[in-house]
Amino acid sequence: GITEMDDYDQTCSDITPAEHDAYIRSCKNNPSLSTSMQELANMHYGHTEGDTIDSFIFRDDPKWHCAQRRFGQSYKIFMNTIRLLRESLPDYLVVLDDDTYFNVDLFQDYIASSDPNEARIYSGCLFEANYTNNMTLEFPYGGFGVVYSKETMKQMNTPIWCKTDHTTSSLRHSSFVRSACHAIEQNQIGERDFFRDGMSIVDLVHAYSAQVKSLCLHSDWLIGYVAKNYLDLSLPDGKESNATTFHPIKTWPLQCGNYTQAEPCSATESMFCHRQTPQDMEAMTKENQLLHPENYKYAKSQKNDAYSNIDRIISATVQNH
Repeated sequence: GITEMDDYDQTCSDITPAEHDAYIRSCKNNPSLSTSMQELANMHYGHTEGDTIDSFIFRDDPKWHCAQRRFGQSYKIFMNTIRLLRESLPDYLVVLDDDTYFNVDLFQDYIASSDPNEARIYSGCLFEANYTNNMTLEFPYGGFGVVYSKETMKQMNTPIWCKTDHTTSSLRHSSFVRSACHAIEQNQIGERDFFRDGMSIVDLVHAYSAQVKSLCLHSDWLIGYVAKNYLDLSLPDGKESNATTFHPIKTWPLQCGNYTQAEPCSATESMFCHRQTPQDMEAMTKENQLLHPENYKYAKSQKNDAYSNIDRIISATVQNH
């Protein structure tokens, strides 16, 4: 997992209240942000994530703002770890908070007919774009989990050459590289200053998150921004939601989220449950074990193939509080 010990700046939270207030003010009028991204920051980033929306909770701790950099930095740590442990990428990378329960049984059923070689990002709980509230892009409710397919990870690790002719990118990824170069040129969040030819998205997001003076984006927004503007994704069909980029497992606020109208999490019916205590997770695991006892024999007997494809899934946690 990724914690504050992995932060680029170990002194990030050691700032005075006055310095913290100045940081917040800089996000209310940041010349590096495009008009749409500035509208999002003005409405939802500050002492409160959204002081005009009752469902958002109060955030005035510098440690919380420091944690928003952590997810971008974690991209590179995750990918480097996978490279060290494996000869090839897993079919899926599941990224979630350390207080999130993940039901592997339900997830395997959900992706049974999906092809990991299609570029998709699944969101355990999705905020759909809402222009009335200046939510100018859709993004995952990060704590509930984000799942990257193998092809998405390949794109995120592909070198991007914009200023020089280069032939290392495969024809399969040439469309993605063109989109990425266009996004860098558009420079909607000021990322162009951190890009160097040959970087991958993983490299760029890591450099931007760590080094930009004022990171005026919730980490969830950064995921949404990269997905919408950089990646060449297989898009949702729009039959079950208004999503245009992510494949939502559930959508906020009726189906999921904290302080919403969603039904309480269920150990056997919810794929992702956020804000769970260790005791909650133990109880939910035991409850699910009663429903699927055959799957829990895997650890005792390698001959049991109930989880024959569990090796396709890698799970990573981010401490993001």
